[in-house]
Amino acid sequence: VGHVSEAIELEREALCIRKPLHENDPISWNKEYTISLSNLATSLKNNGQVEEAIELEIEALRIRKSMYINDPDIYVENYISSLINLGTSFYKYNKIEETLEYCKEAYEITKPLYESNQNKWSDLFTKSLSSFGTSLESIGKIDEAIKLQKKALEIRKSLYENDSNIWSNVYIKSLISISLSLKNFGDIIQAKIFQEEALFIVEHLYKKDSNIWIDKYLQCLINLSSYYNQLEKTTDSINMLKKALNILRPLNKEKSNIFVKDYLIVLTNISNYLYKIGKVNQAIQYYKEAITIIEPLYFKNFFDYNKIYINILNGLSYCYTDLKKYKEAKLYKRKSANIMKNLEDKE
Repeated sequence: VGHVSEAIELEREALCIRKPLHENDPISWNKEYTISLSNLATSLKNNGQVEEAIELEIEALRIRKSMYINDPDIYVENYISSLINLGTSFYKYNKIEETLEYCKEAYEITKPLYESNQNKWSDLFTKSLSSFGTSLESIGKIDEAIKLQKKALEIRKSLYENDSNIWSNVYIKSLISISLSLKNFGDIIQAKIFQEEALFIVEHLYKKDSNIWIDKYLQCLINLSSYYNQLEKTTDSINMLKKALNILRPLNKEKSNIFVKDYLIVLTNISNYLYKIGKVNQAIQYYKEAITIIEPLYFKNFFDYNKIYINILNGLSYCYTDLKKYKEAKLYKRKSANIMKNLEDKE
């Protein structure tokens, strides 16, 4: 986590060196130049800079498509990787049509390759299954998405059982993906089972190397807390979120641009769940911590933070009403109403 900025600087430097070489002799430098484009894009995405990453990935895909057309046997792997990378980036940027286009093409190219040589193409095929499944889910085809996710999970489970050191990351990704799809399908029990398995594996890996596994560990904790809450296991849900919060507090100081939204979500959910079980004073403490984080962000970027800010303010209003502290309750309710009015005016 702490080395993302350093990685970006190094990748930019590599790209600056390779770009003029590629301009002078594109045929000789196509491969190295697209590697630099893709590496920098990955680092930028890890730093939350998705828009700039997409521009680089579009350029890499344009070049790799030309290479693939000229010599498909040699360049098919790089071309598929670029399709998946760009598709998943567009998904993060909420461009569903583009996501579906690129992920579908990757799947259609990879499927016959996997059928002809499973050992060679299993990794790329499961990536295409997962990304295409996610894109189908985004347009409401959840049944089809789950089928693809289950196929990816089946392949990855076999790979993981043969060599957990190499395949743990992709197997965990599949467990999380199918868990989220099942949740969206309304099957919370099955979603919870897959998510618990993912957490069990990640927790052991996180203890060995927290820097590598921190994102996955946080994702598992936050997802599982949501499932527990839906299953009325509120105390279990709060315990998951408190684990996440202990990690996010120091991380937010170090890399607030990456972790602040997760930090706010965790604080708000803990507050909501504490209020739900009648621990009003504890809920207020977490809501107020969230207020100190969100207020400066809200004034800088209204549209990104208005909904969660309203949630926090309303939560505080409910808490103070329960405590019969009506003056404080009115204050926070008025603030919430003002934001709602600003939102209506700006829309």
